[in-house]
Amino acid sequence: MCGGSISWRYPVVELTTALLFALTGWFWPVSFQAIRYLILIFALIVAVGTDLSHREIPDEISLGASALLFILALISRNWAALIGGALLFGLFFLIALASRGGMGGGDIKLSLAIGLALGWRLGLVAFFLAFLFGGLTAIGLMVFRRVVGKAQVPFAPFLAMGAILAMFLGERIIAAYLHFSLMLWRW
Repeated sequence: MCGGSISWRYPVVELTTALLFALTGWFWPVSFQAIRYLILIFALIVAVGTDLSHREIPDEISLGASALLFILALISRNWAALIGGALLFGLFFLIALASRGGMGGGDIKLSLAIGLALGWRLGLVAFFLAFLFGGLTAIGLMVFRRVVGKAQVPFAPFLAMGAILAMFLGERIIAAYLHFSLMLWRW
């Protein structure tokens, strides 16, 4: 609409996308890994927006990204990515079954794309971080009585946060975890 006001969400989304794309290009210039990460970032940004506003993640985004990432994994013979996709999809599917609807189908399909982009190691880091941040947020919302009982909190923002942190800091998180575990073992 001409003359209408622009929502604050548009510049935030545009700036976030530009920043994440630029960082990806900086850390992984012209590589299969950069292409995988750019596809994932795009899918995550759209998934977060639609999950927050409509409480759903379109299949065109999660399955479309998964299909592209699957093809890239086959072309580059990235077996860790194929294992990561299967592993994360399986974990989220089992959680959805165990929670009896507590996990949406969109989250399950998006986890496939995350696993295919990050591989099994960083995929597990993303999985852990998403549930850590999601759990802490849910506890905080319950404590401050913002949600009650089985109120649904969109999970895509936590998946995106976990995946992006795993993408940029995942290897450092794994190294710190192993170092800490070794210190405890020796203690």
